[in-house]
Amino acid sequence: MRKYILLALLVSVSLIACNNSSNSANQQTNKPDSLATAGISYGEKIDAAGTIKMDSLLSLVSSGQTTINDIKVEGTIESVCQEKGCWMNIIKSDSSRLHVSFNEEFFIPKNSTGKTAIFMGTAYMDTTTVEALQHYAEDEGLSKAEIAKITEPEIRLSFDAKGVIIK
Repeated sequence: MRKYILLALLVSVSLIACNNSSNSANQQTNKPDSLATAGISYGEKIDAAGTIKMDSLLSLVSSGQTTINDIKVEGTIESVCQEKGCWMNIIKSDSSRLHVSFNEEFFIPKNSTGKTAIFMGTAYMDTTTVEALQHYAEDEGLSKAEIAKITEPEIRLSFDAKGVIIK
């Protein structure tokens, strides 16, 4: 009987140890305070195959496509949520921004600004409320005076990402 109890205890300890080491590795890449490291994936594992540039995405939208699913886009990160790393803004060729959210499913490092990212998910036209725009401005660290200037909703191209690679 002792042998079975000892065996059960050893199996339990082994399973707990294996589970903790795999969780640690996963959390390390999704930790928002970690340093942005080239080649690291966040969220769903994606690769660079089939990636299009930001201008190509803008061309698809201007040709009338208002929702584009499972598309991979490459662009330069202009800003990142400074609270958690739960969204990023990508610079568009007209100097405006593409807002990319991760729906709090994963986070990217808050120091990713200026880096190139490949992100996969759904692009769509959306009306962003004043409250949401003010919330994003607050996350970005803008002053209360700058946030108070946001008084109109915005119709804009948005993106829900399933996965991101920082290059």
